[in-house]
Amino acid sequence: MFELGCHLIDPLIRLLGQPVDVKPTLRRHASVEDGLKDNNTVVFEFPSALGVITNSTHQPNAFAQRSFEVFGTNGSTILKPIEPPTLQIDLARAAGPYKAGAQTISLPVYERYVGDFAGLAAAIRGEKPLSVTLDEELRVHEALLRACEMS
Repeated sequence: MFELGCHLIDPLIRLLGQPVDVKPTLRRHASVEDGLKDNNTVVFEFPSALGVITNSTHQPNAFAQRSFEVFGTNGSTILKPIEPPTLQIDLARAAGPYKAGAQTISLPVYERYVGDFAGLAAAIRGEKPLSVTLDEELRVHEALLRACEMS
């Protein structure tokens, strides 16, 4: 959960804020005696939502299966795979520029880390603040440690 789950915990906490509770189920099922928890599910409870993150090192073609899904009262959005990203939405009612029903949304070409490093360089030069506050980072890392049973 610490190695792979963190990449999904980060956007979950940035979207929904501080969880009310974090309930991890971390298991080791590998035949290799490495002591790592390799089959995991964590439920994050928020005041008006649940977040569920799962990962398993046993899953074939795992990178193609990684997803970030949001289900709400007006529909769903699924980013799968995460890299390179493909976004599907399915709306009960039109919202903003999107019509009701299922559709694929075109995303810009993804260049891993390019925007992150450009933002960091601009912050170092004093041109703009970091895109994430220290309080946001603290919330993400607290949730990550709770998800990994490390707090």
